[in-house]
Amino acid sequence: MSTLKVNNIKSLSDSAGTPVTIEDSIKSSGSSVTNDASNGSSIAFGQENQTTGVSAVSLAGTNNTASNYAATLAGSSCNAVSFNSVAMGTNTVARGQGSFAHGRDTLTTASYSHAEGYQTSASGDYSHAEGYSTIASGENAHAEGNDTNATGDNSHAEGLTTFATSNSSHAEGRQTLASGLAGHAEGRLTTATGDNSHAEGRQTLASGLASHAEGQGTTSSGDFSHAEGSGSKASGLASHAEGQGTISSGDFSHAEGNLTTASAIYAHAEGHRTIAKGVGAHSEGSFTTASSNYSHAEGYRTEASGAYQLVVGQNNQPTDDTAAFIIGNGDLGNKNNLAVFASESIKLDIGSLPTTNPFVAGQLYRTGSIYFDEIRISLG
Repeated sequence: MSTLKVNNIKSLSDSAGTPVTIEDSIKSSGSSVTNDASNGSSIAFGQENQTTGVSAVSLAGTNNTASNYAATLAGSSCNAVSFNSVAMGTNTVARGQGSFAHGRDTLTTASYSHAEGYQTSASGDYSHAEGYSTIASGENAHAEGNDTNATGDNSHAEGLTTFATSNSSHAEGRQTLASGLAGHAEGRLTTATGDNSHAEGRQTLASGLASHAEGQGTTSSGDFSHAEGSGSKASGLASHAEGQGTISSGDFSHAEGNLTTASAIYAHAEGHRTIAKGVGAHSEGSFTTASSNYSHAEGYRTEASGAYQLVVGQNNQPTDDTAAFIIGNGDLGNKNNLAVFASESIKLDIGSLPTTNPFVAGQLYRTGSIYFDEIRISLG
């Protein structure tokens, strides 16, 4: 049983409940308790605990140390060494002014920081680290979960092995990185390196300014770009790639569908394996190409190679007629145009017309005469 030793009591009332005023120090005479009585108002209890400064408190536990105006409340091998700091648990250290370290092997080194859990560290002013092996080194930063790092000021890292390295960034999920200013990475293996960027899903990368990548394996590298789906890439300024394996490399371009490419400014490619490589061009359907400025190709394996052209059908024979309307009716081995309506001419493939009256109202046919072959319109 231990006894209490009191030094220099200034007043003690006989009335029940009246507090004791202490000028110097109080310690128990338990096992190996050390209280530096040369400084006032310090208290030590427990086993192998010590106080080394003014108003230090070591209340319970084993092998704890409290310095000036600090406290170790309970636990083992705790060390509170800065003003108004508190350490409790096992092997915790509170070095920052007003900081609080508790749990096991936790460390606070900055002012008013807080570390809790296991092997956590709060080294930024007003930072908070919690969980397992987390680090909050940025000012006002917050790290939680397992092996997370919040190193940017005002940053937040949560989940498993996440990193928020830039100011005001946020990383969450698993193996994510937010390194751009105010960037946000979530999901798994996502990276947001552009300022104000957002990467979500799995293995996505948002590297452009204010860009957004979502889905699986997508990349938004153009400023203000958006990539979504699977394997799509938006590299043009303010471009949009969506679907599977799509590419929008032209500024303000849009690629959607499957393996489509919009490579020119303002271009739009949609469907399956379509290409829009002219300025403001539009391709849709399957294996179509709009290669000239403001051209439009649709259908199957059509190509609009003249400016302002509109090509429909399939497997047309490309021409450079400006503003032409072309109907293709060829096949893979024989490209052909059924009709070409140009600004100064109309060309028809007469070989595609029947040589007798089909008796279908409105259908063209040839008379088939060997002397004077005429094109007529059937009246039904």
